[in-house]
Amino acid sequence: MAAEAITFSLTLPSRTLRAVPAGDGATQWIVGTTSLREENEVKLLEYDPAHDQLVAKASWVHPEEVWDISCCPGHTGTFVTAHAKVGVYGATLWQASDSGRQLSRVADLKHEGVVRRVLWSQHNTGQLLTVEEGALRTWSVGDAAVQQTACGAPGELEQFWTAAPHPRDPQLALVAAGPGVQLWDVQAMKQVGGIEVAHRMRTWDVSWAPGNEHRFVTGGDDCKLRFWDTRMLSRPEALQEMSGHSHWVWGVAYSPFHEQLLLSSSTDTTVNVWYAPALAKLKGPEAKQQPMGVKSSSQSSLRDADGKAHTYDEHEDSVYGLAWSASDPWLFASMSYDGRLVVNKVPKNIKYKILI
Repeated sequence: MAAEAITFSLTLPSRTLRAVPAGDGATQWIVGTTSLREENEVKLLEYDPAHDQLVAKASWVHPEEVWDISCCPGHTGTFVTAHAKVGVYGATLWQASDSGRQLSRVADLKHEGVVRRVLWSQHNTGQLLTVEEGALRTWSVGDAAVQQTACGAPGELEQFWTAAPHPRDPQLALVAAGPGVQLWDVQAMKQVGGIEVAHRMRTWDVSWAPGNEHRFVTGGDDCKLRFWDTRMLSRPEALQEMSGHSHWVWGVAYSPFHEQLLLSSSTDTTVNVWYAPALAKLKGPEAKQQPMGVKSSSQSSLRDADGKAHTYDEHEDSVYGLAWSASDPWLFASMSYDGRLVVNKVPKNIKYKILI
């Protein structure tokens, strides 16, 4: 059984929710609002385990709609946002004040089109990656300036949507482009592999497995989750496919602590927890797609088939924000467009299967 959910309501629509890198062990998330007419804001939220509630630690006025946000590791008050206002798109590095609600604009990151994602490197606090519809850019961050260091294009008739830097290799990043996924060397700024069609029409999100440097998952508008291996990108079929949503899979997120666990969110208003022990056990490129509920000989000793473990339905609107806690392996948050933020815990039966 799943524990009772914790809710927190923003007063404005929102699309972005990101975990704050764990510095002092606290579980924090940062969110931004996307109102066309009202004053937008960025909020820092912290989970209070003693009272099992979310607490707003800080709130800052943001002049534009916030489409994405990323904190500098180790410096919560320093973050970069992707934003829009009256059809003008951009990205900006901000410094929050210690007191008050004002943000100081440190530097604007010059782009030519719609900025979809901003990602602060977890390997180098002086490096950023931004995803523009027509370009992938890396940036060098100084004390009071940001300088573009490289730029790459998605290819003819393609548009970038999101990216996932490799959790261990700072040279690599996965980038969703149209229906496919591209593997990029972001230091040389060139594509080194890819899947032409990972999902029908569009791939919405991508996430690396924490314990397997080659494994990743994608979610798309065909309502599916698909699992892939970078050593077999030339194969047209996925390692495994999972179904459990009735509309677009907007977000996918592997647990940073346990490779058997992952999350998905959808425009069907639900969030799913998935338990995949069989897939986690198969480390090599010999993994084959199995029908759901059927175990191969290599999986016969496993207690459960891979699949959906639990569905959370506390939202009433499309769920765009999804993030694990950076410090608690059993805690995660989701946020729907109406500004409703929900914190849930992994069901105890799944937790015990992993720990015992």
